[in-house]
Amino acid sequence: MEEERQKVIDLFLGHASLKDTEAMIVFDAHRSNSREIAESSVGRVKIVFTRSGQSADQFIERYIYDYKGERRIFVVTSDYAQQKMIFGKGVYRKPPQEMIQEMRTTEKEMREKIDHYQPGPFPLSGRVNNGVRARLEDMRRAKKFNCGEE
Repeated sequence: MEEERQKVIDLFLGHASLKDTEAMIVFDAHRSNSREIAESSVGRVKIVFTRSGQSADQFIERYIYDYKGERRIFVVTSDYAQQKMIFGKGVYRKPPQEMIQEMRTTEKEMREKIDHYQPGPFPLSGRVNNGVRARLEDMRRAKKFNCGEE
């Protein structure tokens, strides 16, 4: 179970970073003994474990109810009742399969960019000021002279 959670977190971490967005993952902990909601953040991903007696759906419904519309929110769910509530609040719904496909596409695009990346020349002369460049040139010429090359 813990391994599966970590895979989900890793997927969303990569996706949120590549898409320059934030994500929240809500895990169902209503059968635990915790009286408090446990929240943590890793990078751009907020991870929430609900408290005892609270399902992930209940947490999401409360979050949506309190939503003020300051940014676009997508809820990934296949739960029909939750989809209806989401639509009524102006929040976007995304089916899990669509989210998985989006993540795969994003990952593929990034891999293609990496595979096609051709580093260009990065001459030192373009990264140092004229004074440093002149001093380095003097050192180079002195070395040539000392080695008897000139």
